[in-house]
Amino acid sequence: MKRLYYLTKSINCAEEISNSLHQQGVTDWNFHIISKNKQDIEQHHLHKASYFFHERDGYRMAERGAIIGVLAGLCAAVGFLMATPEISANYRLISMISLGFVTMILIAFGIGFGAIYGLDFENIKIKRFHNQLETGEYLLMIDIKKEDSSKIRTLLSEHQDVREAGEDQTFVNPFEIPA
Repeated sequence: MKRLYYLTKSINCAEEISNSLHQQGVTDWNFHIISKNKQDIEQHHLHKASYFFHERDGYRMAERGAIIGVLAGLCAAVGFLMATPEISANYRLISMISLGFVTMILIAFGIGFGAIYGLDFENIKIKRFHNQLETGEYLLMIDIKKEDSSKIRTLLSEHQDVREAGEDQTFVNPFEIPA
């Protein structure tokens, strides 16, 4: 999937675009608006972006924490098995269950810590729009299939108060380094 970014200064333009996109079959699930003026978005009944997934970096850092938790659990399991090679088969099963439980705890801790840590940072994908958002503009994020890209661009070019601001993938690399 591809994500198209558009900026507008007018909430009315954002509402017109939302209606146009809905007529083309783009659902709220694939259309999000970010703005400093959250009340305007709610008053116009538009689909605002998720704070956790789109505005802040909580999701990306939670993924990173889960991966680190898996690696820590595997390291603990390998270390334990190497340190105790003489354990009988019965105790080895109990040990493996215990290590699985410890790994799950490490994964949960990694997800929780990563999510909380990520809430302190602006989403890596929208960081480049920080200045425009601070001045009160509306960022429209439209997730579409690659083959629908030209159709949506043509549709949005008919609206005068909106400008194209870029495109990206919807995939978020948990280890991407911010530019």
